[in-house]
Amino acid sequence: MTLLDAVLWKVCTLVRHASDNIADMSSRRARFFSDARFFIGVALVVASVAAVWGVVSATRTTVGVAAAAGTLLPGQVIGSGDLQSTEVMLGAASERYLSVSDVPPGSVVTRVIEQGELVPRDALAPEGSAQLTTVVIRSAVEVASGVRAGSTVDVWVDNAVEDDPEPPRVLVSDAVVVSVRTDDAMVRTAAAVIEIVVPRDAVPEVLAAVSAGSELSVIAAAGGGS
Repeated sequence: MTLLDAVLWKVCTLVRHASDNIADMSSRRARFFSDARFFIGVALVVASVAAVWGVVSATRTTVGVAAAAGTLLPGQVIGSGDLQSTEVMLGAASERYLSVSDVPPGSVVTRVIEQGELVPRDALAPEGSAQLTTVVIRSAVEVASGVRAGSTVDVWVDNAVEDDPEPPRVLVSDAVVVSVRTDDAMVRTAAAVIEIVVPRDAVPEVLAAVSAGSELSVIAAAGGGS
């Protein structure tokens, strides 16, 4: 082997070793980044599972909420036996409802709450703040069979007894029925005596119509009875 061949062989050997070292370094670097991506992926999966578990756990947590023991009507003052506690899963929506212990004494119902229905915070008002009262009227026409406690009705007035009568008109709209009973003195006309909840400012007009001898008719409001 000549000196030139020896030199060339040595150079080739050095180049090959350098290439091997570079390849080895690249392989180690690739394995490092591959391992890092693996651990990052595992961490993301664990975080996702933990987040989902937290959400599921929160939604499965039950809270005690007040429910109506019977149908509650507007203007009714809540008594000790009117509410019962029930365990439900509401999640964030639980803030919209009251527990039995949250209901202040003397709270007044502001809308119909059906039996078993959860009691929303906005369905009760402090004692004396609800501008509602009850009146008893006699319907001049037969009341629909679907009209019962909790039904929504309109009260119509017919001023036919006046010298210059007006067409019948709605005297009170969206009144809530407390009770319905047949008037034994007027069975032949199928009339009924009805106790209804009305706004306090509607009372003078109702009493004036009764005093004037006008006929009052109770008609089921849309969706209020049939």
